[in-house]
Amino acid sequence: MEAWRDYACRDGLIAAIRGTVSSPTLLGFAAFRVGATRPEISLAQMVVSPGVRGGGTARRLIEFISSKHSEMRGIRLKCRRDLPAATLWPRLGFVARGDIPGRGNDGAWLTVWWRDHGHPDLLTWSGVSDSTIAVVLDTNVFIDLHGPGEDGRSKHTRTVLAANDDRIQLLVTPELGNDLNRCADDRVRFNLQKLQSAHPGINAATDLIDETFQELVADAGTAPRSDQDRSDLRHIAYTARTGVHVFLTWDEASIRRWGRSARELHDVAMVTPSELGGLLDELESAPGYTPVALLGTGYTSREAGTADSDTIRMFLDTSHGEKAPEFATRHRQLASGPQTGAHRILFFEPAGAAVAILGYTVDSAVVNVSLMRMHQFPIAQTMAAQLVAMMRVIATEADASVVRVRDRHINPLFADALIADGFHQINETYVGLSVNARSSIQELIPSLTPTISMLGSQEEAAFGTLLDSAQRLTSNTAAEVCSNLERLLRPLRIVDAPLETWLVPIKPHWSAQLFNSPPDLFGQIPELGMSVEHVYYRGGRSGETEPARIIWWVSGPSAGHAIACSELIEVIDGTPSELFRRFRRLGVWTWSEVQAAAATSGQLRALRFINTEMFAHEVPLEPLERQRGRRLRLAFPVKIDPDTFDQIITEARA
Repeated sequence: MEAWRDYACRDGLIAAIRGTVSSPTLLGFAAFRVGATRPEISLAQMVVSPGVRGGGTARRLIEFISSKHSEMRGIRLKCRRDLPAATLWPRLGFVARGDIPGRGNDGAWLTVWWRDHGHPDLLTWSGVSDSTIAVVLDTNVFIDLHGPGEDGRSKHTRTVLAANDDRIQLLVTPELGNDLNRCADDRVRFNLQKLQSAHPGINAATDLIDETFQELVADAGTAPRSDQDRSDLRHIAYTARTGVHVFLTWDEASIRRWGRSARELHDVAMVTPSELGGLLDELESAPGYTPVALLGTGYTSREAGTADSDTIRMFLDTSHGEKAPEFATRHRQLASGPQTGAHRILFFEPAGAAVAILGYTVDSAVVNVSLMRMHQFPIAQTMAAQLVAMMRVIATEADASVVRVRDRHINPLFADALIADGFHQINETYVGLSVNARSSIQELIPSLTPTISMLGSQEEAAFGTLLDSAQRLTSNTAAEVCSNLERLLRPLRIVDAPLETWLVPIKPHWSAQLFNSPPDLFGQIPELGMSVEHVYYRGGRSGETEPARIIWWVSGPSAGHAIACSELIEVIDGTPSELFRRFRRLGVWTWSEVQAAAATSGQLRALRFINTEMFAHEVPLEPLERQRGRRLRLAFPVKIDPDTFDQIITEARA
């Protein structure tokens, strides 16, 4: 009796009751403890009345505990393997984490069960990299890889995975524990459970996995028929929810049942080991950045307020040793608000969950980023590239020319995106330069001097090659050198660079989708809708070559306006089917629209461009035409001279 009082006093006793307060009927109860030193809940006992078993009482008790204590890592319990309840726990979202010997005289084994709340730990996968493709293993593939089998299929599995070892990262889901727990051979089960920890695990909160599970069931129009079927589908749900795109399985029936839904709803390819090599070739032909996933998705951003403390706390990186007081100090230093130059920007997925945070201050023309965190979600890599590009926009708006990212617990995807964008890593700091200037070749070094003077000796050495190329520009005015300088120091413009600049007409429909100008009817967020990389199709050929610049001209009722400037990095001619297949990931065009854009010859030209600078002020071309004495409003791209480019940039930034 004393124990029950202790549970009640610690707010660790709950009951499910039906009826009125004066005449209640007890349906079930659960006793648990909230860890004082470990951030988890220990479920000591749960009892459901025999007459209501199977009616959802157990699930409601467990979900109540999870909801009330969502800040904990999860719920842990121990249960004898030979009890009927051992088959219940997986249906309540628990996964088996191995066996331990019991304390009873019979020495019966106890299974340790875990219901996760979605917080990462040391074994949680941190995200995809540019060098490998993430692959989730189904249990049958895992057993082929690590089990004792020497049959033909097992050998083939090992051969395929060994041959692609440098191309893939093998991952497992928590549901693997439930599959392995069904193995009746203690020796085999123990060995496989040990090997499970050899692979990084993907993870998500149980309620999110349940949501994805039901979504797949509804779309496929068929429900799992057995516990094994449920495990099969939960593997797929974990894969989909964490943004991994490859699920490796030998289960042909599962592929037939769930493959279409996994592919169409979540872009998850379910393939056998025999098909893996071909899929890898296909995936490696397209870079990881996929801006089409961001357009029109409804992702939003806003400054964090005082009510967002719990949301911000979810970005604490305990899996890599970050302490709560350290993190609290870091984000509280940013809580003074935009008026003091401190910002905490939260980014939300369409359903409303926070997926990323940027925390920074602006001081003496330097943007200091101290928080750059992100959760794992389907378009995390795309988001990372977008937010890194946004740092240069922030620097420009703040009249800053140096960006320093100093977050020891930065998400690996952010680290990769920073390097790809021209930042240099110096110890634990990533440094980038952003020069908001119009300059001639002769004036370039004086224009860069104020920025260079703000760098430390190690930082200046890191940018030595870039600065040397700027100094030699008077004797080596290659277009590639100028383009590289403008890219890595953007929004720098070298107005007399030997770079061709093309005035390209674009219809309002396409400029709205590519650049949110005019504003999209669905309220696209400009910061997120402005893509780093895109493609635009043309039916004609006007002599465009890369590298070059594009000034985008949007036609209007009476005259056109220049709205943006992009870097043209590739010009490709081909058939509509060739170009659409190659660039589908980069654009907003449908297949029928690509076909319609083709010339009568059946050929099409694709302009691939990056790093679009949206003009602070749209530049009307009619006054510019009158001033320069020639017509610029044409139905096809026209090359403009350096003086015209300089005038457009001057007016756009005025």
